[in-house]
Amino acid sequence: MIKFKKLLLASIFLLSVNLAFAGNIDVIVDKNSQTMTVVVDNQPTYNWKVSTGRPGYDTPSGNFQASSMNELWISKQWDNAPMPHAIFFTKKGHAIHGTLEVRSLGRAVSHGCVRLSNENATKLYQLVTDNGLESTHVTINGGGGDVEVQREEQQPIPVKPPRHRLPPPPPPRYYYEPPQYYQPPPHVPRILDLFWGPPRYY
Repeated sequence: MIKFKKLLLASIFLLSVNLAFAGNIDVIVDKNSQTMTVVVDNQPTYNWKVSTGRPGYDTPSGNFQASSMNELWISKQWDNAPMPHAIFFTKKGHAIHGTLEVRSLGRAVSHGCVRLSNENATKLYQLVTDNGLESTHVTINGGGGDVEVQREEQQPIPVKPPRHRLPPPPPPRYYYEPPQYYQPPPHVPRILDLFWGPPRYY
């Protein structure tokens, strides 16, 4: 019993020490520049390119508390898309996670989440694991500039006027002509018929 109390006291002491040395993590995302700055104990530690929500799927701006995390989350909403090293910060499911589409980083092309490279997502995930979700705060800044610029760059799709189709031609008319039957030519009296009459056939 005494050993159990000692172990319990030791575990409580170690937990308190870990909490005392746990750093505060501030994840600051700028949607205008499409960058993320990770600040640990008021010291800027990382600066990475990200991809936030595109027009129509905007990433919400504001201050959030990291609520949950998953090493590999599968999004059922977006065709079972993988979300490696996901850190969720809204009740609607917005998260910070890794992506393979590194060429899209620096542009607003996501469905609302904050994407970053898998390498950087692994670093951030480990940092949050070491310091705890309760010490991780997410701040999303901006939201108007980049969306408006992208809307201006999009060219409106020309709308073609509807074509007026000509009415179909009327069906061909068929005129009925009665069949032609053979008729013998009219009898022309000859000179001899005047004396002997018309020829007789037996």
